[in-house]
Amino acid sequence: TAGGSIGAFFQAGHYEAIALKYRETAEALASLKAEFRTAPTPPSPGELVSTAEAIMQVEGSAWLGQFTGKAGLDVSAS
Repeated sequence: TAGGSIGAFFQAGHYEAIALKYRETAEALASLKAEFRTAPTPPSPGELVSTAEAIMQVEGSAWLGQFTGKAGLDVSAS
């Protein structure tokens, strides 16, 4: 039906946005790995981990923002 088609269209857009964010995160992590391997003086493993965690935190925060914004949940107490 028309309503189902419209709903599916908007849901597909939502999944495309999530997939794009995952791709961006994967590319950022791959770039970080390449920089770590090719740097004349690579950062310490701890710095690598900290930078990788920061990249993943941005993605996780974006995902959480979408989830809580759509569901109307308040996660500030957690």
